[in-house]
Amino acid sequence: MDRIEKIKNILAEKGIDSAIINGAASIKYFTGFSFSDDVTYLVVTIENAYLIVNELNEAYSKSVNVKKYGSTEELAEILIDIIPDKSKVGFCVDSYESFKFIEKILNDCELIEIKEDLLKIQSIKEAREIEIIKDLTTITKNAINYGFSKFEEGMTEEDVSIEIKNYIISKGADYSFCHIQADENSSIPHHNTNKTNIKRIVVMDVGASKEGYSSDITRTFLISPDEEMKKVYEIVKKAHQKAIEKIKPGVKARGIDKVARNIVESAGYRYIHSTGHGIGLNTKCGPKISKKSDDVLKENMIFTIEPGIYLSGKFGIRIEDVVLVKKNGYEIL
Repeated sequence: MDRIEKIKNILAEKGIDSAIINGAASIKYFTGFSFSDDVTYLVVTIENAYLIVNELNEAYSKSVNVKKYGSTEELAEILIDIIPDKSKVGFCVDSYESFKFIEKILNDCELIEIKEDLLKIQSIKEAREIEIIKDLTTITKNAINYGFSKFEEGMTEEDVSIEIKNYIISKGADYSFCHIQADENSSIPHHNTNKTNIKRIVVMDVGASKEGYSSDITRTFLISPDEEMKKVYEIVKKAHQKAIEKIKPGVKARGIDKVARNIVESAGYRYIHSTGHGIGLNTKCGPKISKKSDDVLKENMIFTIEPGIYLSGKFGIRIEDVVLVKKNGYEIL
């Protein structure tokens, strides 16, 4: 089914007259066009769809009517002209400023948030999306292995990062992030790569990107580990494996999180973040693999499984893979 038609189905199901959408990821998903700003709007009614762009941008489509504007006043006039007075308007925007703008110009309309509805559409991947993400995941895994193969005594986080980034680029992709976390830095989940020398342990959290999609893989390498490092690694590895083994359609996402969380906590360690997140044009597309998630796994969902243990000032260990929900189980991409 055409993606615009899926939006129209939501409007019909909820009794909404039109939808107004902005945000680079959402616009890319529903129209195929890429914009580097949030001043592009997609308006969908039961009958039509309109892509409203700043005149500095160029966009052409056979399925979406393109309207250009040169000022905020012109944008307001276009939206007011398309959207009927006193109608019900579904909205999905990426900023508070965008919401306040819509609220001001459509002040006599009833605004209904439909962001979660649109994210649910994006959570089920199409064949082409699966192909792209699978390819990016392979590149990322190979890049991490390549980076570690180049490791020599005295190298820094930045040295390894450069090797990984160059490998990804050589394979026709780009890197969306490359976090190399050595020794004590590995205990900081979001540590920014620096000139720290790698000595005993290194966590590599890397994502390759293409066509707006990104992979997300984490590997932990034990270079000169003590017994505690080995013990913690095995706990995280077990949590990672057992969580993945539970994946299949119909399973509650919070149940996947619970498996990993219980293994880590029963071993006497804290579990400080969720077990995984959706993969796509927007990581918020779900499912959320967390203890509070209400998501239920469905065929062709793609998400990460990434349990970790972090001992402040000492070291941290995380293992992360990208997983596709299959008809009768799962596939590690």
